[in-house]
Formats: sequence, C-alpha cells, structure tokens
Amino acid sequence: MPRQLLWVSIALLVTMTITGGLLERRRVARMRALAANVQNAKNAQAGEIVTGAFTKALELLDENYVTPPARDRVTQGALGGMLHALDPHSNFFDWREFGEMRNEQNSKFDGIGVTINQRNGRLYVLGVMPGMPADKAGLRYGDALLTVDGEAARDWTQGDALKHIRGRAGTTVTLTVERIGTTEPLSLEIERAEVPFPSVRNHFMVKPEVGYIALTGGFNQTTSDELREALGALKREEMRSLILDLRRNPGGLLRQAIEVAEIFLPRGTEIVS
Repeated sequence: MPRQLLWVSIALLVTMTITGGLLERRRVARMRALAANVQNAKNAQAGEIVTGAFTKALELLDENYVTPPARDRVTQGALGGMLHALDPHSNFFDWREFGEMRNEQNSKFDGIGVTINQRNGRLYVLGVMPGMPADKAGLRYGDALLTVDGEAARDWTQGDALKHIRGRAGTTVTLTVERIGTTEPLSLEIERAEVPFPSVRNHFMVKPEVGYIALTGGFNQTTSDELREALGALKREEMRSLILDLRRNPGGLLRQAIEVAEIFLPRGTEIVS
C-alpha cells in the first residue's frame, strides 16, 4: 500500500474513532438527561401529591376539628412523623429542642437537674443531681409527677415532661408531686439554673485493680477529656483492668465517639471509613 494511502486510512480511522466516541458520549449524556428529567417529573408529581394531601388534611381539620388547630404544631408534627417513618433514629427538632440538644452537646443545659422516668403510665423522679435546683427544692427519688405549672402530666411522655420542666435559667417552674408517706400532693416552686451535663456520671474501683467508669451521659464536647480524667484517677489507684459502662448511653457527637475509641485502640487503627 502506498505510504500516502496508508496515512489517509489511518487518519480516517482516527477521525471515525474520535467521532464515534463523541457521538457515544453525547448519546449517553442525552440518555442520562432524559432519565433525570423523568425522575424529576416523578419527584415533582410525588411532591404535588404529598402537598395536595397535606393541604386537604389541613382543610378537613379546619372544617371539622373541635377548635382550629395551631398550624405550626400540626406542621411540626407532620415533619416529625415523616422522619420517624424512615427509622427510629431520624428526628425533627424545632428551634427550642435543637437549642436544648446543642446545649447538652456542650455538656450543660438550663433546667432543674432532675431525671424523669416513665413507669406503668406515670412519670416518676428517677434522680436529682446534688446541689442543683431540684435537690435544693426538696424533690426526691420516687416522687410521682402530677402537674407542671398547673398542667396535668398524666398523659405525658418522658420527653413531654422534660420540655415543660426545662427553660431559661432564672425563670421558675412549679411542680406538683405525689410522695409516698404524705396524704396531700406537694407543690414545689423551683428556679431554673445552668445544669452541668457530664458524660462520665461515675467512676470508682470495684475491687483491687479493677476500675469502673459509667459513660452514660452521651458523647458531648467534653466526653474524651472527662474519660481521660477518670482513667487517670483510677490509674492512680493502681487500676489494671476496666469496666466501661455504656448502657443507656444516648449517643451524640461522632468526633467524640472516635476520640473515646482512640484512647483504647492502637494508634493508627481505622475506626470510621
């Protein structure tokens, strides 16, 4: 084959390859764009259906409910239900709940320093933090919560109770409780204050050389520092083995969970990928 013809053939082949590649990429791009348009249309249609159903539900509530519903409360409830439908750990926080969560992550919150537990359909005081407002006011373990600021707590969840009891430091909350051994309910007016929210709730030596740390307050900004401090105290008591109690730990900041794991694992160990 003459050299000139060979170069022409090669040039044509290269041109056809490049052109074919460009055409194929354009075809793939068009198919992807078409698929995206179809998906967007489906999403838009689904959104219209959901919006229409929600609007219709609000109209029915306005027309038939005993009293006109508070729109913000209904909307927030709908958002919460949507996220709970995904899994038990997805939640919607309103501005107040989000602020409280951020405060807890900073290892503090505004409240009275009480732990509430729900049992057999009633709310009970599970514990009070020493030196905190609830303790100073005389609230005790086992007190049954009847009302908060005059509002009956009979049908409340544990979360409902905490929402009503917590509030800005310096404000007051009045609790009515039923106490074993008393014939009449007790009314306690308590001034809220800034309450520390430590991650490490307790640490001590179980027996010689065996230490115990209760890391049950979640993973907050100070968790790893608190843990190192507790470990140091136990090591000074000649601890050689450790029981790390994580029961009922509600979770929290991923970075702090990683730092806690790094305390116990060899340097360079991959924890999260």
